[in-house]
Amino acid sequence: MLEDREGAVADALTELAERIAGAAPRGWKRAELRGYAVGDGGSGHRGFRFAPDDLNEYGANDIDVHDGLCAVHTLLEATEHLTIELELEARGRFRAVLSEQLDRADDRGFRYLLDARSEPPQLDARRCTTDEAGDAGEAVALFHEYQRLLQAALELPEEPDLPPALPEQERREILDFALPRDLDALYAVADGDGGRGQFHGFGWLGLELLADLSAEHWWATRGWRQYVHRSFVKEFGPPSSIRRVSDHPRWIPFATDGFGDYLASTWHPGRTDGPAR
Repeated sequence: MLEDREGAVADALTELAERIAGAAPRGWKRAELRGYAVGDGGSGHRGFRFAPDDLNEYGANDIDVHDGLCAVHTLLEATEHLTIELELEARGRFRAVLSEQLDRADDRGFRYLLDARSEPPQLDARRCTTDEAGDAGEAVALFHEYQRLLQAALELPEEPDLPPALPEQERREILDFALPRDLDALYAVADGDGGRGQFHGFGWLGLELLADLSAEHWWATRGWRQYVHRSFVKEFGPPSSIRRVSDHPRWIPFATDGFGDYLASTWHPGRTDGPAR
């Protein structure tokens, strides 16, 4: 059984190498593919490298290897990220590196994973504040003034037509947690902005999507790769006012730019004695 699987993987790698060789630039002597597959039909690569070097120009990476990378991942029954690297020679030979532990760190070397389940400890979501920095009346007044100024600046015949606010009872049924008073007051005015990007290009989410995001936080990358590849965390506002973490269970995302960045309210500010922001 093991021999059958190894043979199938070898065939898939051979087919992948033949595809690269067939689409390589004229005059190539050597080629490298630094690829990976992640399961569920996901794959990618960091580009092809050809020798001689003058072949590495625009368009040299336009070779479709997605199906081949996914096939290798499936045949090996890999769990998550599988490194797939190929080195080809024009005379018909190739070598391959396949590993779930070995991952290319950068152009200078590799990273070897010792424990995939090792992560920083979970943050304590129970220690949160009940004080609030915002004011509901001021938030609504500022929002209406913003709409008026937006109408004037864009020379609109009337203020932007936003989705109507949901009835209060329905709003309470959608959420199983309390919103800060200022954010709650805004949802009594409108149910988001319908994707118009009201907040400086950030689309204000409808309440149902806000509830979905806050319950699952499916938009936040989990696992050790988050802390290795995206460990930099920005700090915004006064020092220590926001926790220097990439995600927190008591953050409530209410707007997004559609590219992975969110505006959020927090019940768990940087200082334990600080108000919600």
